[in-house]
Amino acid sequence: SLYINADSKIVMTAASEQPVNYQWHLTDGDDVPTDLSDAAVAPVGYKSAKLILQGSPEILIPGSRYTVRVAGTYLGYDGTASMSLKINAPPSSGTLRACVVL
Repeated sequence: SLYINADSKIVMTAASEQPVNYQWHLTDGDDVPTDLSDAAVAPVGYKSAKLILQGSPEILIPGSRYTVRVAGTYLGYDGTASMSLKINAPPSSGTLRACVVL
């Protein structure tokens, strides 16, 4: 898994020596897809060798897991690759102490 902050911009690239048709997918831990056709989520789209995810806590929910998958097709042959993303949760406990220094 790759651990990232919810507001991080994520850039992923697929590569092939052949002219592959790519399509990226992003699903949460319940296998619910994220709409990568939304420019607020994926500003350069989801059908090229590069995927840019414009992170924000509204898109990448802190504490959640996601799977990013790229599918490639060339001359009727298919291939896929995937990776897991874990979105860091904000700090949730602890103490803060202050003292006056004279």
